[in-house]
Amino acid sequence: MPSVYCIPLLLPMSLIITVLHQRKRPDLAGYVEQHQRRMQYLEFREEGFPIGSGTIESGVKQFKQRLTGTGMRWNPTNAQRMLVIRSAVLGNDFDLLWHAA
Repeated sequence: MPSVYCIPLLLPMSLIITVLHQRKRPDLAGYVEQHQRRMQYLEFREEGFPIGSGTIESGVKQFKQRLTGTGMRWNPTNAQRMLVIRSAVLGNDFDLLWHAA
């Protein structure tokens, strides 16, 4: 019997839940049913949304580079302030937020 974990997540949720029940995995089927609104990968991809972790990983890397340069030391308060500013710059919201402040 193939592994339950081989079910492609780009299938319709109802089909995934049915397959999990057929494979005698009601625990996983229940999890998918409970969280299916967060796992609409097929619809997200069709709408052009990225569904991989690459975008997030890239963003984290950019933040890390700005906060961990040679000789940089940050206390938590100032690091939080820098993160807000950096996110505004990367999100193209800096000018809007600056004028609102």
